Amino acid sequence: MELVKLLKDYLGRPAGVWRIRTILLPALVETSSSFLTREQMKTELTKREPETDPSKAGFYLTSVSTQLGSKRNDFLRQVIKYEYPNYSWEKDNFAIREGYRELVGQVLTELSTAEPL
Repeated sequence: MELVKLLKDYLGRPAGVWRIRTILLPALVETSSSFLTREQMKTELTKREPETDPSKAGFYLTSVSTQLGSKRNDFLRQVIKYEYPNYSWEKDNFAIREGYRELVGQVLTELSTAEPL
């Protein structure tokens, strides 16, 4: 399946995507709610990356948002959805699209047990 290959290649990169791989996607896979808000994602970021200054969590989430919005990463939008409830430039209400939670979980598990890059 091409989507699985694209996700593995993207998430397997040694740099630049680790917050998506280690914070955003695991938080979305593990949540029991239908979505996580921007504020909840900031909390997840500081919980999963304790050295992060909470006042800079929004800044780090911006880099994740940039990756999600990039045209070259359109396959990410196939599995991750988000909304713009407050501003046209601010992503919020992140979720795994219906039918993709198990696939994303499997890809994350495979990457976590793979040899380090």
